[in-house]
Amino acid sequence: MRLRLLTLSVFAAFSPTLFAQTFNEIEQQQNIQEQQRRQQLQQQMQEEQDVRLPAPQGVTEFTPATQNHGPCFPIHEIDLVGEYADKFGFALKYAQRQSGFQAGACLNAEDINRIMTLAQNKVIERGYTTTRILAAPQDLKQGRLQLTLMPGLIKSFQVSEQDREHTHSGRIAA
Repeated sequence: MRLRLLTLSVFAAFSPTLFAQTFNEIEQQQNIQEQQRRQQLQQQMQEEQDVRLPAPQGVTEFTPATQNHGPCFPIHEIDLVGEYADKFGFALKYAQRQSGFQAGACLNAEDINRIMTLAQNKVIERGYTTTRILAAPQDLKQGRLQLTLMPGLIKSFQVSEQDREHTHSGRIAA
């Protein structure tokens, strides 16, 4: 009789409803943990640092070159040349405006470099991090400065799904 009672109590203790309750609790706990992981990942993605350059503060006044900074040339016109130069005219206009350049100003190497840097930073600010603006050797006695645009084109790229959680490769549309 005792053996029967013991057997019945064991069966009652391990009934399917008890297993179902335990399974449901485990499933709920897993769902909660998954939601917490998603929230943490979302927070991490939002907290990523902004790598763009800060916007310049106001217009810097252009100062003509002096004898101490090397030879200068009166420049009447600055042009941007090269493939896609017409699409990046905004950068040259910005650099001329920021530097305070006026036609006929006497520019030396430092002045030209400053204009190129301002234009380059504007291009980078727009996200074109592989595009460059350069000054090729040229005769400035004509009063014309040509800056050359070297477009940074990406031929192809591959996305590895191996570390998807860490690389954010899921953000890239196929």
